[in-house]
Amino acid sequence: MGKRVKTLLGTPLREFESGLRRGVSAALKAEKVDPDQSQFTKRFTERSVAFMEEHKEEPFFVYLPHVMPHVPIFASEAFKGKSAAGLYGDVVEELDWSMG
Repeated sequence: MGKRVKTLLGTPLREFESGLRRGVSAALKAEKVDPDQSQFTKRFTERSVAFMEEHKEEPFFVYLPHVMPHVPIFASEAFKGKSAAGLYGDVVEELDWSMG
């Protein structure tokens, strides 16, 4: 019972889970404040990149499951009408931009 389980990155599992909960909680609170779904891909990507830049000197894990390819779908203004495949194509192009 006294063993500390560690993640692959060496962080104690309890600390990892706590940090994950804080991060998810912060993201959910932010989306409640501004629930414009057309901005989800851009905002999630920007927040992930900011997190990586802030923690580049230490081990971290980013899990970024984009919600955009699922109904209902929304593309931000920067990607609306950019694809010949309609709205779904616009969403896929934004996801491609997001992932680099």
